[in-house]
Amino acid sequence: MRIAVATQTRRHNSGIDPRLALCRFFIICDTDTGERRAVPNASTLGGERAGLHSAHLLIGHAVDAVIAGRYTPHALEVLRRNHIKAYVGRRGTVDDAVADLMNDRLTQARWGPDVSMGQEPPELDAPARGGPEQGLGSQDLT
Repeated sequence: MRIAVATQTRRHNSGIDPRLALCRFFIICDTDTGERRAVPNASTLGGERAGLHSAHLLIGHAVDAVIAGRYTPHALEVLRRNHIKAYVGRRGTVDDAVADLMNDRLTQARWGPDVSMGQEPPELDAPARGGPEQGLGSQDLT
């Protein structure tokens, strides 16, 4: 399983970032191989679609699950439509969050009218900005 954790640093012992959209990095952990990679999040400059860009970045890295403190409604919908499970993690390190997920101790983020505030789901045809195909790459942490 490939799990992305939102964080502010490249280190796997750093804390979980509360914001999917504005975290500086995603640490992608492969639970089958033990490999960890730090992937810069180009959407940290903000903007109204930062959450969508983060979601598309994760789709491009073929993750199965993501852990962050909170999600924008549109990003959560894009993740759901691409069969990526989103979990809420608010404390501990990246390693703690992955262990919590593997031991079924995290809550899955929910999409619903109370979250979307009546907005329409996002368009999914637009390519992700800042994905690995545009040279952001990643750094191996193993």
